[in-house]
Amino acid sequence: MRHTTAAIAMIGSGLLAASSPAQSLLVDFVGASIPSSGTPPNIIRTTTATIAPASGYQFAFNPRVHGTGFLGGAVVGGTAANPRFLGDVLNDYFAGGHRTLYGAMRNRGNTLPVFLDTETVGGTFGNITLSLVLRHELLADGRGRTSITEIDRPSSVGLAIDSGGTVIMAWTPPAPVVSEWHFEGNLLSVKESLAAPASGPARLRYLDDSSFGPILGGEGVLDTYPNPPTPTNVTLAQSSFAAPATFGIAPVPGSTGLIETVYKTSPPRNAAAPTDSARRRGLGLSLWPNSRDYWPADRLGQWTMVWDILIPASS
Repeated sequence: MRHTTAAIAMIGSGLLAASSPAQSLLVDFVGASIPSSGTPPNIIRTTTATIAPASGYQFAFNPRVHGTGFLGGAVVGGTAANPRFLGDVLNDYFAGGHRTLYGAMRNRGNTLPVFLDTETVGGTFGNITLSLVLRHELLADGRGRTSITEIDRPSSVGLAIDSGGTVIMAWTPPAPVVSEWHFEGNLLSVKESLAAPASGPARLRYLDDSSFGPILGGEGVLDTYPNPPTPTNVTLAQSSFAAPATFGIAPVPGSTGLIETVYKTSPPRNAAAPTDSARRRGLGLSLWPNSRDYWPADRLGQWTMVWDILIPASS
């Protein structure tokens, strides 16, 4: 297998430092609620105002809410007089939960409709588990819509939305950041090898690199360390960099002639213990986008990988 170009088009999302949007919409959720009893209905709100097609959009859903029902005050918190931001509520359930509420995306065709994002949001606090699916979109006529569906919560836990909703803004995205690998005997990018220092900052490492620490168990024991420990550095040992003929494949054309070296990946198992499912864990490559060098947000909005890859019929 071989990248002649591995391109990751990276967009940060969240509170973005970009040019002022030309247009914006508010999908108003004031008065919406998840009842504390019965089967929660889906909540779908749609604007009457419209937004024009744009090359990109930012969106954020962080209304102020408070808990209702016997357990709502303890689980959600806040009151009608003093509500909480939804992002703060989610952070109580899992670290960085607020990040599921905002983002940005490219719209390369400058057309509508546009699917902005969908997130399965949930977590456990004490013995109480909450979950729902949050979806944002722009309809063909330019109206904005946010849907809250598949709501799962224990009886006696409810939530009321006191103010706010989804803010959708037209946005001009920056140019994509492209990182490239040539696999010339190692996993260094062209930036790291100094072949093209101006390339993007992303990095590749073997997923079971010992520097990442010990490997957790397989199915059924995902939160414990096996005893004896699962070996590390197996992917490195089972991978190869060599001329195409070494692997019995035809010469591979590249942008500047024939490619002299290709990368043969490790199989997704430990060859020394092929039937041991726990030892399959952690084999492969880990890509670190390292996008903060170029973008102030904490999360990627979109990425693309372009591979030159050969999967033999025997595989």
